[in-house]
Amino acid sequence: MSHKEYFYSNNIQLESSKLIISGQENVHFSRVLRGKVDDIIFVTDGNGFMFVCKVDIINKDETSCNILESFKNYGESKINISIAVGMIKQKRWEWLIEKSTELGVKNIYPLDTKFSENKFMKHKRDEKIILSAVKQCGRSVIPKIFPIIKYDEFISNHKSEKKFIFTQNENNLRLNESVNGSEKDITILVGAEGGFSKDEIKLAIENGFLSIHLTNRRLRTESACITGLAKII
Repeated sequence: MSHKEYFYSNNIQLESSKLIISGQENVHFSRVLRGKVDDIIFVTDGNGFMFVCKVDIINKDETSCNILESFKNYGESKINISIAVGMIKQKRWEWLIEKSTELGVKNIYPLDTKFSENKFMKHKRDEKIILSAVKQCGRSVIPKIFPIIKYDEFISNHKSEKKFIFTQNENNLRLNESVNGSEKDITILVGAEGGFSKDEIKLAIENGFLSIHLTNRRLRTESACITGLAKII
């Protein structure tokens, strides 16, 4: 293979320096990419380790690899970033979680807010999109996506070193005035189309969220989320 190819495996045998690629990962390697014995590939366990491997055996159901090297937190940000987002329409939600994964998010909280456009989520499909994005950009941690949670419940219970809620109040702080580069744990709170109600903003501030004015333009939910992440990383 002429460039790095990333795969996922939950069958890591460190004691024998082996790992197994199976299921759709094996199909992608052996049939789609037409991988060969002795190819060098990168395989993540999804929990923070990336393994450089040499392909040993390829068969119909699985591919066996020899582990050559391992790297901890490969492709990961030093900041633990979480996003909490009012649910939007499925197509745009999928784009949001894909790009957020590429930008290093560790946790994704879908929120049921006053202006949420969608009260349901396709959890299995979302997980597939996230895994695909992890492999595309070469990360070693698969972000965790939570079930939809009521806004009030999330706000009252969520803990983070720094917590930001994006609003349209031009008198609020800008994000670059509130992030100094030393933070290890940041959460950003983004509303669905229509933003947050006054009561939702009030509740967030009462629970330690800093109200941030992101831009003087009104952004779609996914645009606001990606813009905020880009400013943090």
